[in-house]
Amino acid sequence: MAFVLDLVNNASAVMRDHRKSIAFIVTAIVLMIVFLTLLRYGIEKNPAVVSQTVQITQKYGLLGGFAIAAIGSLWFLPTPYEIVIAPILKFYQPQFLAVLVIALGAFTADIFNFYSGRKIGEKLVRKRIEPATIKRIEKFLDKYGVLTLVVFGFIAPVTSYDIVSFVMGGFSRMPARIFFPVTFVARILHFIMVLFISNGLLAAAGINLG
Repeated sequence: MAFVLDLVNNASAVMRDHRKSIAFIVTAIVLMIVFLTLLRYGIEKNPAVVSQTVQITQKYGLLGGFAIAAIGSLWFLPTPYEIVIAPILKFYQPQFLAVLVIALGAFTADIFNFYSGRKIGEKLVRKRIEPATIKRIEKFLDKYGVLTLVVFGFIAPVTSYDIVSFVMGGFSRMPARIFFPVTFVARILHFIMVLFISNGLLAAAGINLG
């Protein structure tokens, strides 16, 4: 419970100082609604698009998914790329291989995020966030470092884990030997959650992909 309260308090403080966090979430929601609407319309107009998507996914899914996750997970390009990744996770067989490869792509970006955070993270963030908020973030990360990574792995579809890995590199004392394995597991959880959420959204929108 203490972790949840601290997380909410720190997230609220960061959002007050950094409006882009709110814009990111709003953009993700809007894009999701538009995507589902267009998807349903496209399937109704051309049902064969599903089988065509499956074929393309099976042929190019792993390479494409790795590249999209690697580029989309860079801290300076935080985009809701899960919308593009979701069909690969759903259609590629075996699914666990798609999850692992896409997680590896995102993890590759997290390595860059972590080390660039070590170099420029603190200096860059201090220019954008109030000193009092920074002190709260540092205290929070020192206290809940590993737990923060795991939790954000679950809720990453509605946040930006990329920024977390960048900030963790800049403000946390967590060594790389701990950050890397925990982050890879968190990324796997991330994409498993994306798969479950996408299935739920498709069902809620009345879209049957077979």
